[in-house]
Amino acid sequence: MKKTNKIVAVQGDSLKQMNRKTDTTLLLVLEAQKRNYQIFYYLAKNLKFSQNKIFAYGNYVNFYENKKDFYHIKNAKNLNLAKAKFVLMRQNPPFNLDYITATYLLQKLPKTTKVFNDPLAVRNIPEKLSSIYFANLMPPSLFTKDVNEVEKFKKNTKKLLLSQPMDMEEIIFCLLQTRHQEEK
Repeated sequence: MKKTNKIVAVQGDSLKQMNRKTDTTLLLVLEAQKRNYQIFYYLAKNLKFSQNKIFAYGNYVNFYENKKDFYHIKNAKNLNLAKAKFVLMRQNPPFNLDYITATYLLQKLPKTTKVFNDPLAVRNIPEKLSSIYFANLMPPSLFTKDVNEVEKFKKNTKKLLLSQPMDMEEIIFCLLQTRHQEEK
């Protein structure tokens, strides 16, 4: 019988940034630990492709549910991600080159390592832009980097429901008008 490694690799933001009260990553890793999986945690920038394999430099980490210090970092290692049973893409965008590169590298993993969320889907349908595929269900909207277009849209819109930077490196605006305002 083939022995499988019980490793869940987590590609996330810095552990110091994790909010234990709101970040669902903590719930996922706690459940994995209950099922006797080791948690290997790394940053997207620490991925590499070498000898036709995908490696991540990171740490094995223990997580705790009810402690102020809710994680303990153990040994650092370069892990061949093919040895993990699962890889969880849990980092927040920016949707930058590190993020995009990570999707291409993770796509190269063998089928024996299941990646959540699918790298192709993450790359092709960024969360903040996915609503454009449902334009018939959306109120009048604008997705742009052009500040002049934003100003024009604001003048013609009575109430803004959302004005949100979509990328940490460059500001892209998403402005929506409520349907209620449209009908008046």
